[in-house]
Amino acid sequence: MTQAQIEALNLLRLLDEICQQEKINYTLGNRALMNYEAQQSDEYLDPNGIYVCLLYEDYVRLLNLLEESAAVYGIEIITYQNMTNFDALSAWVLRSGKNVLPVGREEDECYYKTRIILTPMFYAGNTKQECRKNCKLIEHQFNYIDCRWPLEHKHLFGPIKNKIIRTKQRYYCRNKHKYNYCVHGLIEELKAGTYGKEYLVYKDIENTCAWMRIEEFVTERINFYGVAACAIRNKKGFLERNYKDLMLDDWSNKVSELQLKGGRDLRRVQLIQLELMKEIDRICRKHHLKYNIAFGTLLGAVRHGGFVPWDDDADINMPYEDYLKLIDVVEDEIDHEKYYFRYQDKEADCNITYAHFKRNGTVYTKRNREGFKYHPGVFIDIVPLFNGAPNFFLHKIQTRICSIFRTACWAYVGADSERNPLMRVYYQLLAKIGNKRAYRLCIKAATFFTKKRNKMLFLNALDRDPYNIAFVRRECFDDPIELDFEGHKFFAPRDVHGVLDYCYGHDYMKYLPLARRVPKNDALIELGDLYSDI
Repeated sequence: MTQAQIEALNLLRLLDEICQQEKINYTLGNRALMNYEAQQSDEYLDPNGIYVCLLYEDYVRLLNLLEESAAVYGIEIITYQNMTNFDALSAWVLRSGKNVLPVGREEDECYYKTRIILTPMFYAGNTKQECRKNCKLIEHQFNYIDCRWPLEHKHLFGPIKNKIIRTKQRYYCRNKHKYNYCVHGLIEELKAGTYGKEYLVYKDIENTCAWMRIEEFVTERINFYGVAACAIRNKKGFLERNYKDLMLDDWSNKVSELQLKGGRDLRRVQLIQLELMKEIDRICRKHHLKYNIAFGTLLGAVRHGGFVPWDDDADINMPYEDYLKLIDVVEDEIDHEKYYFRYQDKEADCNITYAHFKRNGTVYTKRNREGFKYHPGVFIDIVPLFNGAPNFFLHKIQTRICSIFRTACWAYVGADSERNPLMRVYYQLLAKIGNKRAYRLCIKAATFFTKKRNKMLFLNALDRDPYNIAFVRRECFDDPIELDFEGHKFFAPRDVHGVLDYCYGHDYMKYLPLARRVPKNDALIELGDLYSDI
């Protein structure tokens, strides 16, 4: 078991002892209940996904008890009332301890600590119709509370499903001001239900609800990974009713190793990436090379003053001519005992069209890549931008050609693991080109235009084909600004708003919904003793 899992189970043990002493009835919910019913191993236990569900009045009572004795128990309580950007009906119970972030970023600390999720259940009517009405009420209001503007510059002809989703997003954002929905108002509306109702409902992951009949809220003692806990007796019926689709897909997947190991290992990955960024910054400044921090790294600098708390990668963009100069000088500049610069000409199984700067003595790689010959360490992305086409028509042709050869570079990796049979055949055909030849053809197409125009070509977001917008303008590199990131100054585009608006939408300063504030990469991790003292 990982340290994070042990911490989560110790928190559960504490909550169970308090509930038994105070005669508060509760049940495990969500994935924790599925873990128990399916008798899944430790690899399926998300340390930050243990739900403790209880009636609203007991939820309030338990929160009060915890808050009164928080210092004694060594815990912290996070709710919508004491933390901004925490739009949830539930509360997080965290083990207090050593902070891992600089002073001034206290609100971000909770994402690096192991938590138990306390979830209130509300009375939801005497019939299924009334219950479903309350489920719809919760989902409806959270559609507005969590809504974000969809990204612009998408393809005109895309999947119909995506078009519908994006249309809904725009509708919620445009009409949000009319209703001013908030968590407090929703709780007041839900708790107005009288006692004696037949159904209970609670908000689940993402924007869904789970429900049960009040007569099902009869619990029994179980052994949950070595900890005595309570769970409803009719587990199978409850899970099949509320999680039927997930039981066939998501619930059967192992939890990513980074989530298993918890927030401290995530922070260690970030600190290693920061070390790599500082080294690249040193080399670029010494040799007068242009670069900008990009994507989540740029968003983190603007919104958090450092890494986005749940982000596990770092990105740098460079004009292609500076990128080539970096390749020429980097081997003479770096300490080869500590660092490794990865690019196509250096590895037999390199499947990327950009570069990775890596830390030796670490592992941070996707599963099932053991048979490939490449450096597996923690890395940052260094992505070149090329001279742009003179008009949009030629731009579209160029990006489509590059897209085919870019896919061919990594097709041999995914050819056997792709589930869709048609896509698997497509990848197998592309793989016949060979990754080295595909890379040469991709670069040949990317460098076809030699004139240095203000508009540049970016190849790593081909689904959106950015053309002549702030994100791909040469002036972003010719006239950069410096932003503070984790206490160090890095170059960034002067038109920060324009770049972030393209990458993350008009409301890029708004946090993602709580359920999506998790590391996105499912990677195998070994960090040695680097930054183990945090």
